[in-house]
Amino acid sequence: IVASRSLLELSFQKAAICSTAMHQGAALVAISYMSCFFDASLTDVLESPECPSDESRGAVLVQILARCGEGLMFNVFYALLGVSALSRVHKSATMLQKLAALCSLCERTMWKGILCWDSLCGWLQTTDAASDYLHSRTGDNCRNHPGYMQGKGGRTLKRVIRDFAESHRNVPTPYIDSRWSCRQQLS
Repeated sequence: IVASRSLLELSFQKAAICSTAMHQGAALVAISYMSCFFDASLTDVLESPECPSDESRGAVLVQILARCGEGLMFNVFYALLGVSALSRVHKSATMLQKLAALCSLCERTMWKGILCWDSLCGWLQTTDAASDYLHSRTGDNCRNHPGYMQGKGGRTLKRVIRDFAESHRNVPTPYIDSRWSCRQQLS
C-alpha cells in the first residue's frame, strides 16, 4: 500500500468520479470500492490510535482520504442528482457514515492532525449541503417537513440523503465536461 500510494490515490479519485456515472452498475461498484477503502482505513486507525509514521499503511490511507475528501463529497452529492439516484442512497449513506465515523475516531486520537471533523465540515460546505440543510430547518420550511430528522445515526443520514436525492430528482443538472471534471479531480 505504501509503495502504491499514488496509484491508490488516483484509483480513489477515479472511483469518486465513476460514482456519478449514469450506468447504475458502474456507479454502485465505484461507491462499493470507496466504502471498502473506508473500512480498511477505519481498521488501521482502530488498531493503532497513536498516529504511526507517514510510511505506514494506515497513514497512507488516511492521507489519501484527507486529500481526496472535497472531490469525494462533491461527486457523492452529484451522483445523487442523476438518474437512478435513489438506488445509490443506501450505499452513499453507508459510505458517508463510515467517513463520519473515521473523522470522529481521528478527532479523539493522534490522527487528528491528518483528518478530523473540521475536514468533513469543510468538504460539506464546499458542496453547499450545509446551507441547503439549514434552509430546510428554518422558518416555514421546518413546518413543511415535520419529523424531518427524527431517528438515530445511519437512519438519519440515510433519510437526509434520500430526501436530497428525491428533492433534486427532476432538477436539470448543469452539463459538466467530463474531461474538465477529471482534470479538476486530478490536479
